[in-house]
Amino acid sequence: MKLYFGKISSKKEKDQISQGYYRATKDSSWFNGIQPDDYCLTIGGGKIQLWKAKSWGKKSGDDVLEFDIIHSDLGIKTKQLTAIKYFILNMELVVLTVRSTAKSKKAFFPIEFSRDFSESMLKDIDTYKKSDTFRNIHILSEGQTPQSSSTDLQLFKKNGEWTLYAESFISKDILDAFKDNTGMLASGQINKDKTITKILSPGNSGKKLPADDLSILQMYDLFCCDYKSKEIVSAEDTSGQDEVAEESEFEAAISEECNIILYGPPGTGKTYEVLSLIEDLDTNEKVGVQIEHKGNLNLNRTFWHLAPGRNGYLWDDLKKGTRLGYEWCGKELGDLTKLDSSIASHQIRRRFSQVRRGDYFCIIRGRHCLGIAEAKENYDYSKAKQGPFDFQTVEVNWLAQFNTPILLNTSSTMTFSGINGGQRWKPLLEGLTEKGFTFGEETKEKTVFKKLYKFTTFHQSYSYEDFIEGIKPRLSEDKNEDETEQIAEIEYEIKPGIFYNACDKAAQLAGYSDLQEALQDKKEDRTDKFSKAQPYYLIIDEINRGNVANIFGELITLIEKDKRLGAQQETIVNLPYSKDDFGVPANLILIGTMNTADRSIEALDSALRRRFTFIEKAPEPELLDKLGYKSEKVDLKAMLKAINSRIELLLDKDHLIGHSYFMDIKTIEDLMATFRNKIIPLMEEYFYGKPQMIGLVLGPAFLKEKDPVQLFSEFDTDFSDIQDKKRFKIQIPDSWDEYKAIYGSH
Repeated sequence: MKLYFGKISSKKEKDQISQGYYRATKDSSWFNGIQPDDYCLTIGGGKIQLWKAKSWGKKSGDDVLEFDIIHSDLGIKTKQLTAIKYFILNMELVVLTVRSTAKSKKAFFPIEFSRDFSESMLKDIDTYKKSDTFRNIHILSEGQTPQSSSTDLQLFKKNGEWTLYAESFISKDILDAFKDNTGMLASGQINKDKTITKILSPGNSGKKLPADDLSILQMYDLFCCDYKSKEIVSAEDTSGQDEVAEESEFEAAISEECNIILYGPPGTGKTYEVLSLIEDLDTNEKVGVQIEHKGNLNLNRTFWHLAPGRNGYLWDDLKKGTRLGYEWCGKELGDLTKLDSSIASHQIRRRFSQVRRGDYFCIIRGRHCLGIAEAKENYDYSKAKQGPFDFQTVEVNWLAQFNTPILLNTSSTMTFSGINGGQRWKPLLEGLTEKGFTFGEETKEKTVFKKLYKFTTFHQSYSYEDFIEGIKPRLSEDKNEDETEQIAEIEYEIKPGIFYNACDKAAQLAGYSDLQEALQDKKEDRTDKFSKAQPYYLIIDEINRGNVANIFGELITLIEKDKRLGAQQETIVNLPYSKDDFGVPANLILIGTMNTADRSIEALDSALRRRFTFIEKAPEPELLDKLGYKSEKVDLKAMLKAINSRIELLLDKDHLIGHSYFMDIKTIEDLMATFRNKIIPLMEEYFYGKPQMIGLVLGPAFLKEKDPVQLFSEFDTDFSDIQDKKRFKIQIPDSWDEYKAIYGSH
């Protein structure tokens, strides 16, 4: 028997939950190995079901895996699911049952279970009604000894710190991550603090707490995550009112769509959704890609660029040995430190003599860094001429050879030169970091993840050349005679833009060295690789601030899901500058954010709008009634609803106020600061030159009439209509009652 848990969103296709099937390409990563006859505990639609995979089929031309629905509702929540005592407890089971799985591009995850969990027990609905099916969290009191035969999670003190007893059913990843964060109480994380309070409560000492009282997710969030990291649990999780987690509309969309725009008025959580995605990619071991530490590099040494021959023809030979050099420095030239200045390309050839022990050779072909090695000795002609090549070499120690190369920002291939501080320096360091290297005094203190996203912001001057590719100027990297200054000669080259670079990164996640290698592959192989590849995200903030028709150019067609590389109707075009073939990888996810108060949604190019899925982020006043955000002094929910109702009447729904502005209100000073620094400036922009309108929305307490003044000297003209005109200034009330008056309650 094989058992999985599955996360299936009902946001996009409700029939999947009610009819028992899952739609995705058969060989894609989404199925993650599940096959007919396997069982699945299916989370979705606000409940947990038990399914058994039946057969592969087709719906509307797409692949589906069809299931028999054994139980349409097991009557348990995610707290109970993760606490079933027969299951091996690992991070996937604890975290991904409640968090989005879309970012991992998987919908099903295997569950390991003990031998005494039989198929008949799995299918028996009474199994899920028995309290002894579920493990508890046992908070041992002082002096109690953990029991090796217990099925509970045993939390005890060892050397003054809380420790988790290492039972065989707890995976190593949880045990390795476990640390005592209880000393951080009252440092800012509301839900973690509630868990700490529960654990430290004298009344719970020695007790076994069930999942409804203290969940395994709460334990994981407190003890296996940094205290200051984003909280996994919600207010409902800590209050015992847990519901089966349902993915947000945004999370559901990124599992199925390639192009998404989050739109709505300011303060509604558009950026929050994007930052949550980024944080998952940077911190979640089951979503992001961990980087293995390879060593520390000394930034005070010289990093030499070594081109392995024209078109890299020497690379296969160089990487097999332990000596590096380049073909311009033939052995017949003699000692390069004494090279006659009349020799052609004297400066380029002489640089090799400046190699010192500890310097680094970065093997670069075009935009690809293929490897890095460290010189084991200073340049010495007597040794340099002894290598296996017909040019001079230095003995090196290979630090890494990259199967997937580091992508640099320029294809400049100066034969031999120092890279430190040059135009390739920053992308080289970024690439080496992604390969697992640290620098200088930096030490590896925590898990590092590969960067699976790029963030950019559109603006009025953003262009096609910035986005796709364009001809860009650059300074020559040639040196003058004494090699202390760069010659300020401007050269031009075709450089890839941010979107092209994102396509390269997406292709690398599919196993290619770059996009061009993917384009040279056979279509069927491309289809297979891209369907299984980790997604790469290009996030465009303020997407409607740029001229999107000009910026995207021919991409308007290429970004469509069925036109992507590997898709049924994949489309490849020829770029106007480089003349290279170009296509958009299927695993590249485009996410845009759009503030509707800046510009109406209708202003977007209609051709682009047809190709994006639009997800509205509207104000959610009900969030302000939840534990952690609710104020005892004023009804924030009623206040926001009253403000927005009036704004919608006076303007439209694109200019509402978002709930996030009111989510950190604890004191009257907090509320005053929110109105002074956020709400009032926003409304002054909405009602420019009309302060009376702000008074209509917020009430008379926010508006004060200015004293009349004599503006004009006596003159034989009647200015009474001007002088009698009322003038107003905004003021910020300092009492709770004046804010309550906004929604009509005293």
